[in-house]
Amino acid sequence: MKTTFAVPIFLVSVLAFALAAQQPDTRMGPQRKAPATSAQPGESAALQLEHDWTQAYLNHDVAALELVLADDWTYSPSDGSFKTRSQYIEEFRVDTMKYQSIDQQNVSVRIYGNTAVVRGEEVIKATDSGKPVTLHIRFTDVLVKTNGRWHAVASHESTIPQAT
Repeated sequence: MKTTFAVPIFLVSVLAFALAAQQPDTRMGPQRKAPATSAQPGESAALQLEHDWTQAYLNHDVAALELVLADDWTYSPSDGSFKTRSQYIEEFRVDTMKYQSIDQQNVSVRIYGNTAVVRGEEVIKATDSGKPVTLHIRFTDVLVKTNGRWHAVASHESTIPQAT
């Protein structure tokens, strides 16, 4: 991971989040299809990357996941830890979780030039070592377009508490 990119990416992320709070919300439905009159160039490409990412999970496809994540991608899961791309991919390789479905809801995309902020919620149904698991999460992904291709550069997720 090159540290020279860490500060600019952090600043872009902070700026994107600040600007996102001031922009109108453009929510997508559960199928995450772009609206017929997409007002933002790049929105459908950002949604396609998110779709490819979901398919990588459902198919446990390490190569597809590697195409989605930028070399300097970082991840902050809901447990408060921090993971690099290489750490995450190694964990994914040996993961015992088998994903049955990933239902994405309330997805919004905001484009800022060559940067996109994608927010949404997911209901994930899976099995872990044969035991059923249902996860409800809220996520934010920061995507950057370089050399004509979108990649994820930062991701955060939080668990959505469920009523018991």
